Amino acid sequence: MYVEGDNWDEGRLVAIKTLKGAAGDTVSRNEKDTLMSEATINAQFDHINIVNLIGVVTAGQPLCIVLEMCPRGELKQMVKKKKVPIKTKLHLLHGVAQGMKYLCELKFIHRDLAARNVLVDAQKNAKVADFGLSRDSEDAEYYVASGGKVPIRWTAVEALTKKKYSEKSDVWSFGIVCHEGGVEHAVWLERDDFVDTSRSGHVQWRDPGEGAGVHSNLVRAANPNAREL
Repeated sequence: MYVEGDNWDEGRLVAIKTLKGAAGDTVSRNEKDTLMSEATINAQFDHINIVNLIGVVTAGQPLCIVLEMCPRGELKQMVKKKKVPIKTKLHLLHGVAQGMKYLCELKFIHRDLAARNVLVDAQKNAKVADFGLSRDSEDAEYYVASGGKVPIRWTAVEALTKKKYSEKSDVWSFGIVCHEGGVEHAVWLERDDFVDTSRSGHVQWRDPGEGAGVHSNLVRAANPNAREL
């Protein structure tokens, strides 16, 4: 979508996020509230490695939020579709780390960090996005979540088994993102083996070779007792 600026010769490409089936009554009030909550949270952030919220459209249907355009798309698809130099991968992962550090300093827990929720702009800056599950951790070290689906491989063991979230559970997710973005083809353990290996503090992925230096530095992220911000 193209949005005009203050002058006729100004404008910018933007991305529009809305709800599936948003043109009719199939969208629940809860879904609309969730989208508005995401926009409210995103509006508080101002960092090069956090996707920029431009505005919210509430008049008429569908309800939608307007975000900066990131033409290179999701980090997950970017590294999957083509050969990306390790230097570029490290630059992107460093950007994710800087964005998450910023959120941590503001006492926000993302809860859904994954390569699919990291966008890449034209200048190859990684942008942490999708704040639909984010929560303020100002009042407690851990945020205890209610029921609902969780992204299993990206969820720390204490969040998976006890629904306890903190900045440290985001560190686990960052470790998974580094595996997704740091190697050409992510190799995972079978889902049935996941919880047992997570509880033991063992790394849940197998390193296929490329990006081994990145992999060796992420082992601590998988250990609940060794995770550091």
